[in-house]
Amino acid sequence: MPGRMIGVTRDASGRDAYRLALQTREQHIRRDKATSNICTAQALLANMAAMYAVYHGPHALKDIATRVHNAALILVQGHCCCRCNPPSITSEETAGLMEKSFIFAFSWSTVAKYPSSQLCLKMVCWGEKKARATKEEMGGTDSSKCASERSRRRGNKVQEEEWTGLAIGCKQFMMMIMRGVRECGNTVNNPMFFDTVKISPIMDQGEIQHRARQKQINLRLFLDGTVGVSLDETVSEPDVEDLLWIFGSRSSLNEITQRADLHEGSVFQSLFRRTSPYLTHPVFNTHHSETRIVRYMKTLENKDMSLVHSMIPLGSCTMKLNSTTEMMPCSFRHFTDIHPFVPLEQSLGYQQLFEELQQDLCAITGYDRISFQPNSGAQGEYAGLRAIRGYHEARGESHRNICLIPVSAHGTNPASAQMAGMQVEPINVARDGSIDMGHLSAKIEKHGPQLSCVMITYPSTNGVFEETIADVCQLIHDHGGQVYLDGANMNAQVGLCRPGDYGSDVSHLNLHKTFCIPHGGGGPGMGPIGV
Repeated sequence: MPGRMIGVTRDASGRDAYRLALQTREQHIRRDKATSNICTAQALLANMAAMYAVYHGPHALKDIATRVHNAALILVQGHCCCRCNPPSITSEETAGLMEKSFIFAFSWSTVAKYPSSQLCLKMVCWGEKKARATKEEMGGTDSSKCASERSRRRGNKVQEEEWTGLAIGCKQFMMMIMRGVRECGNTVNNPMFFDTVKISPIMDQGEIQHRARQKQINLRLFLDGTVGVSLDETVSEPDVEDLLWIFGSRSSLNEITQRADLHEGSVFQSLFRRTSPYLTHPVFNTHHSETRIVRYMKTLENKDMSLVHSMIPLGSCTMKLNSTTEMMPCSFRHFTDIHPFVPLEQSLGYQQLFEELQQDLCAITGYDRISFQPNSGAQGEYAGLRAIRGYHEARGESHRNICLIPVSAHGTNPASAQMAGMQVEPINVARDGSIDMGHLSAKIEKHGPQLSCVMITYPSTNGVFEETIADVCQLIHDHGGQVYLDGANMNAQVGLCRPGDYGSDVSHLNLHKTFCIPHGGGGPGMGPIGV
């Protein structure tokens, strides 16, 4: 097993047995001396981002980014009624263009790429009519050859070419928005931008909001009267037309593109333009079809152990089922397509889900309230401990800073406690894995006035249900402390007992463990706390 150290030990029957002897989890090794309490990575989101880059590759990602950026530029700079004469392009210039093998943009929806060249810009930017130039005007190159050349370049993934030109196809959006907003009298507050602009409109902010609602578009409304617009790869030509209308533009999208110097104001002409290569590893330049990406993902899957094969011999994180039916809602459109900052009246369904989930979790745990703010179990621990500190401070007992933690507790407990500004005191366990009540009582007597809380993992990492759990909670309460119950192993007690009934004050709930949602929840992780 590469990267693992195997040791020899004896099992309960005295027979030789092999086991993993290398512990790689910092919290389990260093406990309260760990540098952080983060116990798992948000791997689902990282994997999604990685596969997005693998599938698209460096050139397609640049296509997407350029398309978004140019749409913003045109939004800001557009909307004027003047006409300009078509640029003059000599035969020598045309021949030079052909030598550079540029790709010609034929329509708004065509992804077009060509080398950085003002000559290319002059030719491409001359409107819809010029975009349908004849073979002779294009030096004898027809559309099929252009498409073939582009396909060849995409297939070969030419790394060394400097594709920085701005094309009129689907790379225009941010440029168009910028041009449209600026030429109808609005002011752009951030002249250097990529996909987000802050605009001081000539119209009242309320009027802008009213017009935006007519088009079912949400804009960011700042307190100073300015308006924010952010675009992404889903923006379309009708979206840009609607945004131009919202900000008072009287010109159409094509009219703006016909007269625009699209290089003006582009971040690609700034000092921030990247010139170094990126995503050069072969994995980012190979799997660009559905068949290839699925096969690649399957080869990775085959290297892993999952519940498809057997029970996973790790911790509580993996000893449960992520059933297909439970994961399906993560792809439902009404769950996935909503922006987190939409007005509350546009997210009433989510508000209902929050309320019902809080009621369900309170009923399951016996707690009074649930907070969904923490995004992981580690954040839940920290938030819960901070709540305990706030409780003591509100009672005028801010000096209470001692946290008692059994050595059988979850490894993140001592790490979280020290992050929350507490002093950790370990509690021994008996031979059967249960808490040593004598040692606990001695620690309480010694630190009573400074006792803040005890952190217990129930059942413990030894798999032991503490028969004295209610007595432990009462003993802590009698000396002014609070009980934090780690919810890592909550799935072992749900339906049998409730932490709020036997004396616990705070818990975090790992929804990916106890309630079988995917790690990361299909979005930001979830480690809610109950109090």
